[in-house]
Amino acid sequence: MATAAAFDPSKIGAVCHTCGHSDFLPFTCNYCRLKYCQDHRHPQSHTCGPYSALQKEQALKTGSSTPPPAIGSIKTTCSHTQCSTALDGILSPGTVCKCRGIFCLKHRHPLDHACKYISPPPTSAARAAEALGNLRQWALSYGSTRTGAGKKTNTKTSRVLVVAKMKKTSKGDQRVPQEKRIYIHAEGPPDEPNQPKADIYVSKEWSTGKALDSIASLLGVRNNNNAAMEDDDKLRLIDVDLGALLEHAPKFGDVARDGDTIMLVRGLRLPTTA
Repeated sequence: MATAAAFDPSKIGAVCHTCGHSDFLPFTCNYCRLKYCQDHRHPQSHTCGPYSALQKEQALKTGSSTPPPAIGSIKTTCSHTQCSTALDGILSPGTVCKCRGIFCLKHRHPLDHACKYISPPPTSAARAAEALGNLRQWALSYGSTRTGAGKKTNTKTSRVLVVAKMKKTSKGDQRVPQEKRIYIHAEGPPDEPNQPKADIYVSKEWSTGKALDSIASLLGVRNNNNAAMEDDDKLRLIDVDLGALLEHAPKFGDVARDGDTIMLVRGLRLPTTA
């Protein structure tokens, strides 16, 4: 017969970091985050290092030796310029940031109070430039590992031969006149299961948007571009040989040529190459 485990009172509460006495309801210092008994709960009572550093920094800035308020000892409010939440250390705890401000739960994160010690977020232009740089590196790396259909054609002669072969098997809208067709090797998003690939043709007179719709339809790839609100769900076209994103153009023939390998990517989410 199993016996109940013996009750161990030492596992309840915590040991005061200053005097070593067990306390069933310990206090946590909002500066050093250590636990203390009632007698040593205030920063001045346990020689709190972070609190002392804050006091010295304040004295250097203001020329005053008046110590900063200790949460729980006197009434303190959130340091956010537009917040007056009272911090009492128990029901409404305060958090000391490395900028030396004391903040409520709502404004404790550096981004929530414009902390001077964090770098401003990159601009949308910077993020776009970085994403396109990563795209180019990934596309060139992917292109260098291709074999068979879609393999990069390095010479004019080899491209002519590839296109001639593509014309025999490519699928597309038969209403497009022969002289207006542009033949490409198309691939679906590589980060989606069962990546579809096929030699297809579209009209060089179509816009890149219409060409994208046709490519997605021929490959059987989900296309919500007309309804998608977020960039991460939108399909885009990249030229794998050039490692370039195909920007919107009135005519697809202005940004692509026969024999190109064109890939659909969803947003700018780039998978890692194996």
